[in-house]
Amino acid sequence: MAKKKTTKRKSRAQKTPKLQQVGPFVPALLAGMLVLILLGGAAMLQGELAERARARRIAEPIEIVVYWPADVGQTLDSEQSWVPLDQQQDLLTLIRSQLQSAPDPLSIDGLRAAGDALARSGWFESTPTLRRHPDGSIELQGEWRVPRAWIRSENVDYLVDTKGRLMPLMYGSDRTSPARTPIVNPGMRPPRTPQNQPDFERVWASATVWSAIELLDLLRTQPYWAQVDSVDAGGLGSDANLTIVTDRQSRITWGAGPSGFHPGERPTKEKLFHLSRFYAEEEFGRHIDAGMGGYDLRSGYIVLDRTMTHADDE
Repeated sequence: MAKKKTTKRKSRAQKTPKLQQVGPFVPALLAGMLVLILLGGAAMLQGELAERARARRIAEPIEIVVYWPADVGQTLDSEQSWVPLDQQQDLLTLIRSQLQSAPDPLSIDGLRAAGDALARSGWFESTPTLRRHPDGSIELQGEWRVPRAWIRSENVDYLVDTKGRLMPLMYGSDRTSPARTPIVNPGMRPPRTPQNQPDFERVWASATVWSAIELLDLLRTQPYWAQVDSVDAGGLGSDANLTIVTDRQSRITWGAGPSGFHPGERPTKEKLFHLSRFYAEEEFGRHIDAGMGGYDLRSGYIVLDRTMTHADDE
């Protein structure tokens, strides 16, 4: 009998340590659960704060850094950039509208859309690059087209670049600012798209207009440049003669362009010599029109045609 009682006591003694082994893990388990709850809450709070910051960045005006092209000192006579302020604002508005139209204004899709729109604008040689900085600002970098000459067509002055392509700058011929010395009588209208919009990709200048552009480039380097009002391209035709129109509306027949050739014409060097002589000597009123309504530089002898309307003295 005693052995049976002893056996029962041993059985109860063996079960007690198992219950005691579970006890020390309960606080650690609760602590782990608490840590997970705190981490989850922190993650939710962080996500909410990030979303609020994102919404604020989208709502705030985007700072756009643009390195505007410096004035070339020849076409628009600007002391800073040759891109007028109103056109600068139009370009900034174009960039912001493309960014906002993207499904996610902060994604790279908006930057790509803005770059593609700028490439079609007529201001750049190729698609410019837009970069977003950590502070949210956008930086624009690209190769700007270089303006070269104004061409007047149907009383509107259009700007063309060094390749003869139309640029998105045009003014009425009655507007005097910025100062312009245009090519007139180009013989052709500016290029248009099938949708009747200005075509900034097609070359406008014909062979005759190119000759007029070259003559303008040459005259621009001369001391009497201020006395040149425009260059008449003479319309279309391989044998068209260029004519210098002075600030007193005198007409000086130049002939072929500086790099062109018409049989029997004096060389460009001699033509420039006579213009400089008339400008330098008091006998001719120190004006390239020599006090006449016009004359012809092409032949071996210059005849000052007094039957033409005499230019008014200034």
